[in-house]
Amino acid sequence: MTRLKIGLAQIAPKLGAVKQNLDKHLEIIENAKNQKVDLLIFPELSLCGYYAKDMYYEILPKVKNAIDTICKNCGNLTIILGIIEENKRIRGVLHNSAVVIENGKVVGTTQKVYLPDYGMFEDMKYFKPGNKIKVFKTRKCILGIAICEDFWHPEVVHAIALKGAEIAVLISASPFMSREIGEMLNKIRAIENTIFIAYVNNAGAQEGIVFWGGSEIVSPNGNVLVKANYVEEDFKVCEIDLNDIPRVRAGMPILRDARKAILEELLKAHGELNED
Repeated sequence: MTRLKIGLAQIAPKLGAVKQNLDKHLEIIENAKNQKVDLLIFPELSLCGYYAKDMYYEILPKVKNAIDTICKNCGNLTIILGIIEENKRIRGVLHNSAVVIENGKVVGTTQKVYLPDYGMFEDMKYFKPGNKIKVFKTRKCILGIAICEDFWHPEVVHAIALKGAEIAVLISASPFMSREIGEMLNKIRAIENTIFIAYVNNAGAQEGIVFWGGSEIVSPNGNVLVKANYVEEDFKVCEIDLNDIPRVRAGMPILRDARKAILEELLKAHGELNED
């Protein structure tokens, strides 16, 4: 089975209102089940909202309980959503994370590795960055996850592709001023890695910041297969054929030609950047 039906759940989470956000998740999950979706994706920090700030700490137990509830209601879906997560070794240290749910349980989590700390963004104030790029083998596909700022850095999606993922899931809370560049990046990341991009952004507004929505699926050759509305909540379903990947890679052998020596040069340049 190479065909996969993906649901893009572009929602506008309410800040700190975990119960209200959970109810919306459960409603969309039932809709996705009815449409026989295989993979259902929610945006960054979908259970609590992006600008919850100091509320993150007090609502952590509610987020954990909400994840348990989603596990009990996931049915045959594979679900990805944005959460806050406590560091496994250090209590009180939080990550901006994504969780993968399947077969009624948590398959795993992955943490945002690049935390923006400029302009309106304060991720470094509340979260510890992750250091690993993970790939998950789910029921019907292999996928990796990048969270918002991560896909502004090409090495993240490149690592996801080199680790064997067929789909790079990009979950986001991207403000409207980033729309034009964000849409270009989705196509660029797809083409430069010959991989499917499933991008899901927040909708609506939080703390006066408007998120542009525009969730989409981009094929390995850069074609937009489905596009959600801008700004407002939306739900789109698109069926993809994973066999498109080897077909595209036959003509664009970018990953075949990836060279360790060049990646080592990147590490060397990074070290030189931090030298006095």
